Amino acid sequence: MKTYRSLAATGRRAMWLAFGAASLAACAGGQTSPAAVPSTPEAVYDASRPAFRMDDVIGRTGPELDALFGAPALVRAEGAGELRRYDLAVCGLMVLLASESGGERIAQELYASAPSSDAPPADAARCLGVGLKRESAGPGV
Repeated sequence: MKTYRSLAATGRRAMWLAFGAASLAACAGGQTSPAAVPSTPEAVYDASRPAFRMDDVIGRTGPELDALFGAPALVRAEGAGELRRYDLAVCGLMVLLASESGGERIAQELYASAPSSDAPPADAARCLGVGLKRESAGPGV
């Protein structure tokens, strides 16, 4: 039984990765997003004081994520799953939400993507650590 569950979990993870890649490819369309800009000097990562941590994301609902990051740049729902992309200061943060047994969708996995094709690969911890873009960081930040 345990082997079946781990195979099911691996299959589910592969499905989510394929779903995310297909969603992003469908949105690409050869256009550059104005939000996809290189990091600015203000976008500094301090590992001892990150803006957000992975624990701040995993287990949250879509509305809770919107309260943290603002409106998502992309929302794609399909079946029991949902993909949300948030444009942060140095990356695009992709959050995969799914429901267990028909309940509310919660964040279960996250991935970071580089802001442009010529940028170095993005790291989710650094992406979250830098946090929001300056203009979306709110008053006094």
